Amino acid sequence: MCDIYCEYGNVLDANGCPTCQCNPAPDPCATVRCSAGTHCEAQQVTCKKAPCPPVGACVPDKKPVTCGGIAGIKCPGGGKCVDDPADSCDPSAGGADCGGICQCIQTVLCTTTSRFDSSPEVCACVPLR
Repeated sequence: MCDIYCEYGNVLDANGCPTCQCNPAPDPCATVRCSAGTHCEAQQVTCKKAPCPPVGACVPDKKPVTCGGIAGIKCPGGGKCVDDPADSCDPSAGGADCGGICQCIQTVLCTTTSRFDSSPEVCACVPLR
């Protein structure tokens, strides 16, 4: 038996000790198609015999974090304010006060004691739990 820790989402390979390595687990959302307004998320299940791989489930989309507009609202963390494609206001066509939505793209490296939270509400490194 290998004494190796694999982070969530990884499984031990079948090579055995001392060549144990962590390999990515299959993506439970790879074959799930969700309707408009929803997206697939991996959800942990309760089972009688481990390992219990997560299953893909369709969940409602979160409402986007808004920004910009006449008040010039900033995005949290390192988020970037981009045009909201769901409205008819076009900043490049005279709509200088158009509201936008926050988009999060990781542009920083986190320390070993933190991870990057890419949710538009945070968009920053957060401590590991």
